[in-house]
Amino acid sequence: MFYGIPRNTQRAGNHRPRSCAATSRAPYPRRRQLEGRVRSKHRRIGSYARVRMDAVDVRRSPRARQWRLEVPWGEPARLTVPQGTSRAEVARVLAEKRHWIAERRRRQVPRLCLERLSVSESEARHAARELVSLLAEEEAERIGVAYERIRIGAQRTLWGSCSPRGTLSFNWRLVLAPLEVLDYVVVHELCHLRVPDHSRQFWALVELHRPHWRHRRDWLREHGPELLAFSPPH
Repeated sequence: MFYGIPRNTQRAGNHRPRSCAATSRAPYPRRRQLEGRVRSKHRRIGSYARVRMDAVDVRRSPRARQWRLEVPWGEPARLTVPQGTSRAEVARVLAEKRHWIAERRRRQVPRLCLERLSVSESEARHAARELVSLLAEEEAERIGVAYERIRIGAQRTLWGSCSPRGTLSFNWRLVLAPLEVLDYVVVHELCHLRVPDHSRQFWALVELHRPHWRHRRDWLREHGPELLAFSPPH
């Protein structure tokens, strides 16, 4: 079993588009210096996954008891229906929700200015490993835990996870987030080595080491879908 921070599907809301102003960093001079060196190595330009506005991926599931419609950032809209749902019923749902889908797409406005970055996935993975290893080494000692190894992956549903054997896994795209957000995810997973669930005891431990963790979690909830949609060239 893995314990981790799930990706949050973007929810509709009256969010005002933000500018591309620089985000303030946590007061870790050594880490900021490393981050600056890492980011300066980026050369190639990435892009967002582009999808047709009217594209809908219809999936039939034997486990589904009712239909569920999602509009993930950078991916086709996804309609999951029970196995025996007729084509006519699928067509009816899509026709009824056509404007709803278009409205969700309209609200998915890029705010992170990721299109300005020059980064390859291999460089970003290397940067993520360098930063995560530095943070984990420093914070594990303070929390009083020991991990087995660090793994950097391209998870589509988790930002980070902690295995029962002590392997800490992190999404490489976190290196493109503000440093304090990456810092929070690392501390979150390290705390799972002490408390392997999301109980009150766990969150009390997180708050002890990162009193402002809610702000970092909220950043992931708001900007995570855009960050996950970033797709550098191969």
